[in-house]
Amino acid sequence: MMYITDEILRAAIERMPPTFDSHGFLQELMTIEPHAYVKELASKLHTKDPILQTHADIASRLLKFPNIEKTSKVPSDNVRGRPTLNQEWRKK
Repeated sequence: MMYITDEILRAAIERMPPTFDSHGFLQELMTIEPHAYVKELASKLHTKDPILQTHADIASRLLKFPNIEKTSKVPSDNVRGRPTLNQEWRKK
């Protein structure tokens, strides 16, 4: 079940700057739709790492939005505060 709908993703994309990374996007998503985010996360409790799985699923869903495109991998802190490479996106 998807608690984070395409409408929610679209709204978060609209709030992002012209260039953004997946970590920043996830933070925005958690800010504007905390209940949907937590429900989505809870739906992945059966996986080895619910946070990683939820974030990977969200990132793959971003690929279908025609108004953004992938650019490169960039370093930033993930939600656990660890520096990791993640996808940078650009609005078209």
